[in-house]
Amino acid sequence: VEPSARPEAAAAPAPVAGPLEADFEARSTACASELKSFCSTVEPGRNRLLGCLMSHGPDALHKPVTADASSSMLGDECRRSVLAYRQELAAHPLTMNIAMRLSCAADVPKLCAGVGAGNGTLGEGEDELRVKQCLIAHKSALSTGCRQAILAVQIAGASSIELEPLTMRACASDLNRTCSNVRHGDGRVRGCLFRHRAQLSAPCFERLLASEAARATDIRLQPRLMQACLADSATFCPGLPLSDGRLTACLALHKHEQGMSHECTREVEQFQEIHVTSIKLDPRIAKLCRRDVARLCDPPDVHFEFGFLENVFDAEGRVLQCLKLKTQQLHSGCAREVHRLIRTTVESFKLSAPLRAACDSDADRLCSADAYDDIAYEDDIDERDDDDDDDDDDDDDDDDDDEVKDARTVEDDDGSMLSGSTRTDTLLCLHHARANVSAGCKAELFKRDVIRSQDVDFNPQLKSRCSSELASLCAHAPHGGGVLACLERLVAADEQKVGADCRSAVVQFAAMASQDYRLVPAMRVDCVGDVSRLCGEITAFGPAQSHVTFSGRVIHCLRSKRSEVRASRCGEAVDLLAKLAAFDIRTDRRAVLMCRQDMRQHCSRVRPGRGAMFECLERHRPVLTRVCTALLREHDSLASRNVEYDGALRAACSAEQAAFCARVQPGDAAVLACLQAHLPQPAFGPSCRAAVTERISRGLTHTRLDVRLGQACAADLRAKCRGALRLRGDAPLACLVEERAFLAEACRAQLSAAARNALWLYSRAESRAQAGLALACDADRGRLCADAPGGREVVSCLARSRAALVEPRCAALVELSEAGAAELGPGQHDSLAALHAALSELPGMGASLREVQEGLRSVSPSAYASILASLEANRALASTGVFGGLAIVVALGCAAGWWCLRGIQHRAKGYTAFVSKDG
Repeated sequence: VEPSARPEAAAAPAPVAGPLEADFEARSTACASELKSFCSTVEPGRNRLLGCLMSHGPDALHKPVTADASSSMLGDECRRSVLAYRQELAAHPLTMNIAMRLSCAADVPKLCAGVGAGNGTLGEGEDELRVKQCLIAHKSALSTGCRQAILAVQIAGASSIELEPLTMRACASDLNRTCSNVRHGDGRVRGCLFRHRAQLSAPCFERLLASEAARATDIRLQPRLMQACLADSATFCPGLPLSDGRLTACLALHKHEQGMSHECTREVEQFQEIHVTSIKLDPRIAKLCRRDVARLCDPPDVHFEFGFLENVFDAEGRVLQCLKLKTQQLHSGCAREVHRLIRTTVESFKLSAPLRAACDSDADRLCSADAYDDIAYEDDIDERDDDDDDDDDDDDDDDDDDEVKDARTVEDDDGSMLSGSTRTDTLLCLHHARANVSAGCKAELFKRDVIRSQDVDFNPQLKSRCSSELASLCAHAPHGGGVLACLERLVAADEQKVGADCRSAVVQFAAMASQDYRLVPAMRVDCVGDVSRLCGEITAFGPAQSHVTFSGRVIHCLRSKRSEVRASRCGEAVDLLAKLAAFDIRTDRRAVLMCRQDMRQHCSRVRPGRGAMFECLERHRPVLTRVCTALLREHDSLASRNVEYDGALRAACSAEQAAFCARVQPGDAAVLACLQAHLPQPAFGPSCRAAVTERISRGLTHTRLDVRLGQACAADLRAKCRGALRLRGDAPLACLVEERAFLAEACRAQLSAAARNALWLYSRAESRAQAGLALACDADRGRLCADAPGGREVVSCLARSRAALVEPRCAALVELSEAGAAELGPGQHDSLAALHAALSELPGMGASLREVQEGLRSVSPSAYASILASLEANRALASTGVFGGLAIVVALGCAAGWWCLRGIQHRAKGYTAFVSKDG
């Protein structure tokens, strides 16, 4: 193991003290027979005899004296003598280690002139050890011979801590107290000290840390790892150098791949277990992340943002953990190395030093085999009662079991995603028992969730279950949180190309993320200002007592104040979570908490997804708990504004929306109005027709569920119907009907649309019960229109008999609806969405469409017919480009009777257009 000691001819050696011919021979009495048997032909000097003896028994040098020595050719007394001599060599590396003396004679004065004796000569004792440490620190600048000699000394010290004098001196008492029974050799004693590092004295721990940091990048200085992974490194990491840390990093990345030997995997994890305790033990990260550590990991900031319970920031692994928590804010070189570290450690309890320090006692208490069996599982919302299953449902049992299994994985008492496949896995156990762990352990488990939420690479199960979808549907998504957002968008859109297994995995991930905005990568970075401004009363003092998350309250705050969110990317993240929640209630932590009891009681057999759970709760609204009813009101309000938040309607109308309203931008009920406008189309499916009808009917139950009416009548409601706003049901709408003569023009126009909707529902037998205020027409209908078969005939009859109507509310609705428009049905009187969809097909319409929308809020039937005729007649003209499109805008505007000649000049933007007054 010692290199050839040959002085370099070009070097000018410094003065050297001590004989060059020193060797083990002076102490050879203990090894006389061994020297005679094995080394009789070796010429003494320059420690050649020592090398000969070591070659005949290096593996047995550190076995206990009482052990069977048959595997060694050296006797016990000789082995003790050899070890004692090697310890002297280690303590005097520049006087007794001949190879190092000769090879490094030129390097010492050049690189370490100020060390030791201070005059460039080789000192003795303590000074020699300081010079050796200096040479190690300048290893990359050493001559080849000196670098080889230093490596040999380091390899010897790595194999046995007894050959590291400084460490032995600092840890003598600690060794006797903690590791006295550990056999020396192959780094076993050093590993024992690290396992008991919490019990070590400060000088011992500091020295041990410095020694390990000097050996961290070179796999040759990790004897057990080197021996176990020699073959695997050639298979998985061919051609990588041994000395710069890339080989150990490569082995860590491949440690769980098929073909990696069990011995190598075990040694890699033991190596990592030590090196995750401090950034000093990962020199690549320490070097590349130096500026990021100074910029991002200031203790007060990290303590506030993630709730560290400890006051000491330099506790085990804290700096590394800080970098893991902020991967999105790291510069590229640092981010790459931290990404590698997370990928290779995130799925192991023992490879996160802060997590292990905080949860060790909880794991011992809760995760033994007996204790784990006693953990109470929280049944989830889709678990079936097998006793109630019909015989006909036997074919679905396997699917139901899968759903139950997935649901248990989705959520526990604290809403976190569970991982792991075996019940003995410590992390899985701690997640199941999270309600019973200590506050510090809860905090660390949450931080692990934050780390995992940043990239699909940190979620091996999700990545595996969605491998084909990632390759085919999200290949071009931005790396990191962008890939996760891509998967979530696909699930929220009910993309059929997403497989059931991947869909389930994404729902699990979203369920975990929904408990806290810090678990959503885009929100953590892009919503900081909006969270502080809009939701400061929630975040100012951190989560509630005994909780580590905000239980979805911050996300709900941002969703309820969506119009006030300023950061565009933050708004996109809020919208995406809202769409996911509408699709599957399990992805909304707050909704699960508010309706858990009701879902179990009334909807236990409903399979979540596509808004089914919200539909079930809606059917049981009269018997729901107060908090769940409040949640349904919030959901209805969002769904009435944007069809993207109505999972059931989107599932029922996906084909119709694509066919008739593909170009309509969601928001302000635009898609719902478009679908309503196309209800008479023969291609409209019955399930979509029913879903749209249901949403229209809900708009008649309260003004907040008709977004256009609510916006147009906000001032009138506050001024004239304040008392009614405090009442449930359709009281605010009834008040507006009574006050119709005193309403603002815009409010009255929207109230007319609501009246037409009510009468349209009333005219249809299948939706009559949903007609709300229009049910007041029952008496008049029976008296005046008994012969009307239904449908439009009923509405037309009421309109013709308007003067004879007795019921005031019925008369008011007929007056508001204008019987002529009511006869056309809701699909034709609301021309805005239909025209928007039609005009979108024409070239050159672009920015003018918004102006058309604003003008066509209310239109008479005759004008509507004129508009459609004009559109058809000018379709050829419109195909000529922007001029034709502008002509259509002008023509439609005049036909509708708004802005006509008054606004043409402004909207033409420099072009001259001549049109007649009638369009």
